[in-house]
Amino acid sequence: MGSEVRVTTFAWQRYAADPPVDTGPRISWSVVGVGLLLIAVFVYLKLYWLSVVGVVLPLLGVPLVARNRTKVTVVGDEVVLHPQHIYANVYPWLTCCFGLFFMGTAVQMSISGVLDIRILFASVLSGGLAVFFGLCSFMTRGPVRISASQVRLPGRKPMKWEDSFIGYDPPGRSAGAIAVHLKNNPKPHRLRMFDYLRFGTSAYNLDFNTVVSTLAQLRTWQREGITPSPDQIRAMLLTPAPDPLPAVGKSVEVPIDVRR
Repeated sequence: MGSEVRVTTFAWQRYAADPPVDTGPRISWSVVGVGLLLIAVFVYLKLYWLSVVGVVLPLLGVPLVARNRTKVTVVGDEVVLHPQHIYANVYPWLTCCFGLFFMGTAVQMSISGVLDIRILFASVLSGGLAVFFGLCSFMTRGPVRISASQVRLPGRKPMKWEDSFIGYDPPGRSAGAIAVHLKNNPKPHRLRMFDYLRFGTSAYNLDFNTVVSTLAQLRTWQREGITPSPDQIRAMLLTPAPDPLPAVGKSVEVPIDVRR
């Protein structure tokens, strides 16, 4: 590894066009209306525990409207990207919501003493979703750690820049994502927590193009023997998109401001 140097600019590339319009608030108000209607219906039918369904529906939209935080700190020689609080973090929040849904349907069946196939199906489905999102939460728990030599994702081994290729995996049947191609492994690692969608970028609240550009620049500097300081890496990740924006696929040199 080269000695630490003070770099002043880095290549900011526009890998993807602008994200779609944020429809989170509109969706959230829609499910609030449906939720209130369901609460009224279940209370009228004296299925009080099923009114939990009406409570859960509005809660599902909380991450879409929650105020996101951006917390990027320096710990030793690493830059640590901290995830959102639980109410703004999709996976753990959905785990709690579907767990609450499962509890409500299970208690209602226990109280009524009647096996209703529809309620049983809803209970099993919500329980399965709670387990699924719980596993997703476990696999993506904790922060992302980035240094001049490697990136370490939650629950995974460090991926060194010298053994990888950083690129943009364009949208197919799913959202476009940052792709880390490792040597001797034809299948790239898709960094889903940085997906170019409002629903995914909320995990760390960082600009998608800036993150890809930072990772790609660190790999380039690694090959050239240039070692930026952790403060410089942090400043790169927090760099706002340039104005005016370059065309998709084009790059510009932007300054690194360590005062961010």
